[in-house]
Amino acid sequence: MAPIWPDVRAVLPSTVSEFPLDFSEKIESSVLNVLELARDQLYRSSDCPASAERAQIIIDYSWEKLNTGTWRDVDKEWRRVYSYGCLFKVLSLCHGNPSQNHIQEAIKTCDMSLIMGAAIMDNILQRLVGILRSTMKSPNKEKSEEPCLKVKLSLLKGKEE
Repeated sequence: MAPIWPDVRAVLPSTVSEFPLDFSEKIESSVLNVLELARDQLYRSSDCPASAERAQIIIDYSWEKLNTGTWRDVDKEWRRVYSYGCLFKVLSLCHGNPSQNHIQEAIKTCDMSLIMGAAIMDNILQRLVGILRSTMKSPNKEKSEEPCLKVKLSLLKGKEE
């Protein structure tokens, strides 16, 4: 499978100064520092575009904020923080030559962000889902010799009669 990093990288801003991390005072400075570290690492190091551990810290902390109290009372800033954490996790999963499992995990992470988070960076996570899904191997291509489920079921029913 061809590396997908060039396609993923193409949807990101070209420089760190074009990568927005503007939050209100509702977001603690420690959280903002972790977000900035993740962003800066993305542009500083081509070897490791984002720290999976750092991304998970952002996700876990913001998840707690999203799940305290009534959903309508959750501040949009925390939903945005959650989405940035998901973005950094997806970037860490897609770097190099990711396995199908990593791509599936990245798609799941994007989906969770689209459900629980808020739109960021001109819906970057939605665009990443499109890129990731286009790289997934079709189950029909992988198992072309295996009959489909309907055929298997009809064969089993025929044996029972």
